Amino acid sequence: MRHASTYQPPIHGLCLASGGARGAYQAGALLALAERGERYDRIIGTSIGALNGAFYAQSDGSVGAMAALCDLWRELPTVLKPHLSNLMRLISSTAPVLTLGPIAPTVIALSIPYLVWRLHQLSQDPSWSALDNEPLRTMLREWLHFDQLKRTHKEFIITTYNTHVPAPAVIGFLRSRPTKNITYQRARDLTHEDLERAILASAAIPFIFPAQSIGGVYHNDAGVDVEAHATHALVHRFKTPRVTTILLKRNDPAQEAEYHNSQVNFVRPSTEIATRLSGLNFDKTTIERLICLGYEDAHRHWETQRGAA
Repeated sequence: MRHASTYQPPIHGLCLASGGARGAYQAGALLALAERGERYDRIIGTSIGALNGAFYAQSDGSVGAMAALCDLWRELPTVLKPHLSNLMRLISSTAPVLTLGPIAPTVIALSIPYLVWRLHQLSQDPSWSALDNEPLRTMLREWLHFDQLKRTHKEFIITTYNTHVPAPAVIGFLRSRPTKNITYQRARDLTHEDLERAILASAAIPFIFPAQSIGGVYHNDAGVDVEAHATHALVHRFKTPRVTTILLKRNDPAQEAEYHNSQVNFVRPSTEIATRLSGLNFDKTTIERLICLGYEDAHRHWETQRGAA
């Protein structure tokens, strides 16, 4: 008597990098990959990659679903709204020094350490941010169905940065943030409220958006100057044999050859899209260009991979 086969195909992982407004590129690339029949069981996202990843995880990954994601990007509401009360706090705390500045160059020189100290104080205050995150929260609630995210058969993982773990507090500290602070949050293990906070935290660029408290610990964007597209974690920590990563920097140093025991593919921009402040450029013409570029690059990458095989 033959027993029914228990064979299960290997898990196919999807890794989505950080990049703010450049996440539109991922939407176009996902549409192209869906048209090629690609489907993913385990998704990990950082920053804007967490938002795109959440939408993918709650959907069936079909062409229609990814076309809907592209349409959402095209209709993106304004999410960059100044946090006026926080900005007034900053101005009021530095105004006495700034008004003394014109008296003499010496006063200007002496005021610089104070301003640096004040900015350092703000960096330690997770509630301070230049922008209000309510527009982003509203967008999340329009795009995502959190109950569905928790029930999906797909595994969805969000990367955040645990600010509770000690990190160097020096000028330029954003470039010295240790990777040991990166936390991997599984959607199915979080409450509805913490799931929303985790996605907000993943996109909470320090100084720009406020950190989020998850389980009593503040978390923010793991993608700031830390190569946290998480391919390495997906392959090694989560034992994923096949991974497709959509990068948002043409010159990202990640290479397929680094992964000897897994099938890893990187879809990356054919032209450089990671320019200064590009992550905050939500201009509709730029968004459309990024969607089209991601779509074309993913199709081209798929054809190249098929030809190499």
